[in-house]
Amino acid sequence: MSRKRCMRMESLLPHHVVEQILESLAVNSLLRFKAVSKQWKSTIESQFFQGKHLKHRLRRRRNRYHLRSF
Repeated sequence: MSRKRCMRMESLLPHHVVEQILESLAVNSLLRFKAVSKQWKSTIESQFFQGKHLKHRLRRRRNRYHLRSF
């Protein structure tokens, strides 16, 4: 894919929406997606994002356990 097309695709979604999508992904996927753009790499490597990602994963795990107990 051309660089111009990638730049246009990045501008379709606001970055906070991209962050919310990235939060829900597995760590292996995040490691691959660091190569998408400098902005994604910076976001994924930030401590703030990593904390949000961890909280999201823990919340999902807790909800999954709660649903199984019924």
